[in-house]
Amino acid sequence: MKRIFLLFFAFPLFAACVSASVESPHSAAPAAETGHGMIVLGEQLEDPYSVENVSKALHSLYPTRSERVIPEPTDFYVRFLPSDRAQLEELLSLGLTLLDHPVDYRILREGDYYHDPSVPEGSITWQYAVVGKDFPFPDGIRHEVLDACYIADNDPDSRADGIDWVAVEREAYRLTGNEALLSEVSRDGSGAAVRAEGDILLVDSALGAAPVGVRGVMVVSNSFVKIAKGYTDAQGHYRLNRAFATEMRYRIVFKNEKGFATGFNFILVPASVSTLGKAGPEGVSVTIDERSDRSLFLPQRHQ
Repeated sequence: MKRIFLLFFAFPLFAACVSASVESPHSAAPAAETGHGMIVLGEQLEDPYSVENVSKALHSLYPTRSERVIPEPTDFYVRFLPSDRAQLEELLSLGLTLLDHPVDYRILREGDYYHDPSVPEGSITWQYAVVGKDFPFPDGIRHEVLDACYIADNDPDSRADGIDWVAVEREAYRLTGNEALLSEVSRDGSGAAVRAEGDILLVDSALGAAPVGVRGVMVVSNSFVKIAKGYTDAQGHYRLNRAFATEMRYRIVFKNEKGFATGFNFILVPASVSTLGKAGPEGVSVTIDERSDRSLFLPQRHQ
């Protein structure tokens, strides 16, 4: 059982810090060590979604057609350094999914947050995001463009060009040395991309013995710069908004559709987050109970 540090609100309006059972139906690669301190990064990896690498993969599979189909950037991988909470909120108001760590590094130990060593303690750390090619960068907020990317899902022309972009994506992973991140069913080229789904459930004696769905939390997953998200419904079920053929990193963000946020790290990020580690594209399910770390089941007034 992985131990997951969770902070959230549920039906009696309390926050919890508990252990959770995390299940993945077909996880092919071993997950990174899961922890609840700061993420530990390893070496930088080559991004298979860079325009250059997608172009190489396209030429590898379609040497003739690649002369006519030329990938142009659909997105940019960027990082922002907000100077204060107001600038952070401005970025969030633009609909960005912000991560406090780079997505193109190997993760040696999972955690719930990261703070760049170049940023002073107590200051907001770099916030990483993927933005569309026409994104209007706000004035006054420091940012750096790290890479130009091609994500076929974001290119309307890719739907009618006769290219199997899932196969191109798999090839890009192989050419960049990231083949181990392909899902088991995709390594031989036969597996289609799938949209992850699962359940976030709570077992609480005050609510009865049966698990109860936790509503309105956001599940975010990514493989490099390709990011997907989805909210749990009244039954605690989620389905992400994008299909993958690769292993992904999953995180829960305890923030509902109305913007409620709570947790130990709310000063630096918009809501509490809890890592679920790496799993296959089919999704993960989480069952939380109060039998472990029960002393940390603390009442908290909703504000």
